[in-house]
Amino acid sequence: MENNNVFRVTAVQEPPVFLDLEQSVEKARRLIAQASGGGARLIVFPETWLPLARQAMHAQQELVHVAQWPTVKEMHLIASRHYAFEGRCFVVAAGAVLQKRDLAHLDLPLLADIPGSDDTYLMRGGSAIISPEGDLLAGPLYEQPGLVSAEIDPQQAVDGRLTLDVMGHYGRPDIFQLHVNTTPQEHVYWQDSC
Repeated sequence: MENNNVFRVTAVQEPPVFLDLEQSVEKARRLIAQASGGGARLIVFPETWLPLARQAMHAQQELVHVAQWPTVKEMHLIASRHYAFEGRCFVVAAGAVLQKRDLAHLDLPLLADIPGSDDTYLMRGGSAIISPEGDLLAGPLYEQPGLVSAEIDPQQAVDGRLTLDVMGHYGRPDIFQLHVNTTPQEHVYWQDSC
């Protein structure tokens, strides 16, 4: 019997057309079309890191967490696998690939100071898709552009929360609470010393 809740997710691992917004957007459109043509319903591009939001996201029982990284180094992959296990959700870790040749069109003198040939990877990718148990479903894909895709079954997240639910009795709301203020705030407040 087919599970109609299963769907395809894809992490895009491609270099941008560096410092060219128009061409980068056009490339992103092509990659989105390619991934959706392959059946993807969620398509993830690289990068962000917001550790303070983790508990708030777990409280919402997210099904798929997007872990966008500049490039997925070993510790980023470990952090992504931990996030999946702790939150009992799928994680799509998307990292970028960038070779020295991807910057050649900029004609910057400093490029000559970067060691290696035009094939040298400055960002290695490492995109992966991770299960609620912390297992790798696809990837990591290193040192090559590409799409990393996997079928995910939402029931795995539900089943995982039966054995570890950090917002259930493990959360101890009698002792610990997190307050999230969603009102727009300023990042910097200036105060006179008087």
